[in-house]
Amino acid sequence: MGAVCGLREPPSRASDGTARYWVCEFVALAGGRRIVLHEERGFSFGTTIGPGNRPVGRDVIVQTVLDVVLPDDEQPTEAHPFDWLASLAVARGLTVSADDLRSLPYEVILSSEVEALHG
Repeated sequence: MGAVCGLREPPSRASDGTARYWVCEFVALAGGRRIVLHEERGFSFGTTIGPGNRPVGRDVIVQTVLDVVLPDDEQPTEAHPFDWLASLAVARGLTVSADDLRSLPYEVILSSEVEALHG
């Protein structure tokens, strides 16, 4: 399972120089097909950071994705809200539990556009 991050609006189109990103979480089936669990998250980020306007690196974007997929209204007790993610998977017809999801490796995938901007 994991999250995918894509570029909604590149910085060249944003009037303030900020890039806008979308994020979705998925679970991968044995055959490699991905089932999207939710896709309502996103964030905005400048392409440079700190003194000297250093480029924002891939590691910062990956960490931001991991932060964005956490619930907004509560203090996280684990790395991902597995109970909620399992309920989303079940609603999509999958037979899976929160413990099943906890046992899977979690990956963050950046789209080619995001990799080109921050890779």
